[in-house]
Amino acid sequence: MTDSTAALTYVRDQMIPQAAPPVREAGIVKWVRENLFSSVLNVILTLGSIYVLYLVIMRISPWLLNSIWQAGSLTECRELLAVGGVAPEVGGACFAVIRDRWVQFIFGFYPSELYWRPILAFILFFVALAPVLFASVPRRMLAFSVIYPFLAVWLIWGGAFWTPVLVMAGFAVGYFGFVAGSRFGGAALGVILGVLLAGGWWYFASPTIGAALNKAVGGPRQEQSVQVLTARSAELGPEQAAIEAQLTEMEATIAAQVADKDERVAAVLAELTTPTTPENLSQLRVDAHEAFAALNDLRAQNNVLAIALFKVQNETTESRSLLTSITNLPTLEQNLPDMQAKATDLRANLPEVVAGFATMDAVDNVGADVVITNDDKTALRDALKAENDALAAENTIGSTYAALGRIGLKPVESSEIGGFLLAVIIGISGITLSLPLGILLALGRNSNLFIINKMSVGFIEIIRGVPLIVWLFTAQLLLNYFLPKGTNFDLMLRVIIMVTLFSSAYIAEVVRGGLAAVPKGQLEAADAMGLNYWQAMQLIVLPQALKISIPGIVNSFIGLFKDTTLVTFIGMYDPVGLVGTTRASTEWNGVYWELYIFIGLLFFVFCFSMGRYSLYLERKLRRENR
Repeated sequence: MTDSTAALTYVRDQMIPQAAPPVREAGIVKWVRENLFSSVLNVILTLGSIYVLYLVIMRISPWLLNSIWQAGSLTECRELLAVGGVAPEVGGACFAVIRDRWVQFIFGFYPSELYWRPILAFILFFVALAPVLFASVPRRMLAFSVIYPFLAVWLIWGGAFWTPVLVMAGFAVGYFGFVAGSRFGGAALGVILGVLLAGGWWYFASPTIGAALNKAVGGPRQEQSVQVLTARSAELGPEQAAIEAQLTEMEATIAAQVADKDERVAAVLAELTTPTTPENLSQLRVDAHEAFAALNDLRAQNNVLAIALFKVQNETTESRSLLTSITNLPTLEQNLPDMQAKATDLRANLPEVVAGFATMDAVDNVGADVVITNDDKTALRDALKAENDALAAENTIGSTYAALGRIGLKPVESSEIGGFLLAVIIGISGITLSLPLGILLALGRNSNLFIINKMSVGFIEIIRGVPLIVWLFTAQLLLNYFLPKGTNFDLMLRVIIMVTLFSSAYIAEVVRGGLAAVPKGQLEAADAMGLNYWQAMQLIVLPQALKISIPGIVNSFIGLFKDTTLVTFIGMYDPVGLVGTTRASTEWNGVYWELYIFIGLLFFVFCFSMGRYSLYLERKLRRENR
């Protein structure tokens, strides 16, 4: 038996070394075979797609490769292309408009000397966001995440430092109201009491305390402020005159440089039209480009002077206005009680038929069945004028003390905020506020309490059933009609409220889908463990539902961020709105694709980042594959 076994030559006594897989079954070759050429139809689609991409790239690449980045106008872009010998039918991108206006597209009309404030707020945003998004960040940093919204508002809009402190105090008051109400009457009473106390604090106490602090700090400063403003006003006149003289001289220099540039461009174009190109054509082109560069340098210096002049003019106007307000402050304070008493008496003595009207427009639009005489209208007009005069005097006094007593940052109006800064503010605010509100609405829609359920359903269906642009017009035109007279409700705040409500309705439906996907046995297990409703939701149901809902939630956030461009239709200058103002200028009239490419890239960076984080979070929470 042993001899016959030894005679068998096919018995292997050692393993063959592992061989590399065939080329067709590994690496990029395998991927191409399986994904691009796996069948006849796939081959046809792949070749067709490659051909279409080839056509697109061959059409776009010359336009991008011939881009012009330094020019003062679209006309100069075309001149530079012509000097370079680029055929008109090929053309080139005029990205010089981005180089010239990119700051405006980022910050809008925000004061240039205060750019550091939104930049700092943007950097701190990522610091505040880190402990929320990444578990590896210390939990202690969540305290900064809570404080950050108030700090960001103060950095961007400015004002006295106690303004955000008073707003934060409102949340503390609401929390104590919730604790007290819950102790005596349960969670429902606690919520109602907390909301009422916080609203009362913000509407009544906070403005009163803020005005008192402004007056306490600003009152002793009046005389000193008058001296400082008077001295500064005397200095501003000569500064403005000197800058204006420099601008006049600079304009003459620019005009001479423009003539030199035109002459050199004409020389290059004349050489290009000759049958034989001379040897000095390259030198002429260099000279032309040097002329363009010198002209751009002069324009940059001119822009610096123009900005300096604008700052001086703005400071002059502000100084004179504040000086006048301080001078008239004692008279206004002395006359204000009499003005208020006069307005009250006129309102009390109005005829009954017009006593309830707050505007003359309401009187003019009243039905024909109500008889209103001219005397009635005159009496109402006098009462309204007295009320407006008293309100204007009160506002002037308040704004004057606010300027005198401000310890903090220079205020910036919302109308000065635009560009991508505006889109980021509205988008981040809407995303941050709509998520918790959407979760509450989803829980309300699933609630067994009849009133809460129907109110949640009604809110969601009404908000989702109307386009966002309609709600934005509502925020712009109608919301102020429901506010007390004299209330200055900022347009940006109204837009943020409407965007938040709109997004929360969609988030609610996404979260409701996640809640429906959680097995009922989870709630039954929570009941068996003795957990109440809120404990079960917080510890068992919502973590699972939100994990399921992550793709839908992030998708809603991305859509919301892109929808911020709709504010251009209500007169706010977001990046898309600034395209119209840019193209309306004589320098850049005709530029089109370059602006939208730049805006698209800005939005792509934010939206792509949100999508990548969504995938990261899904992978991190995918426990079934561990």
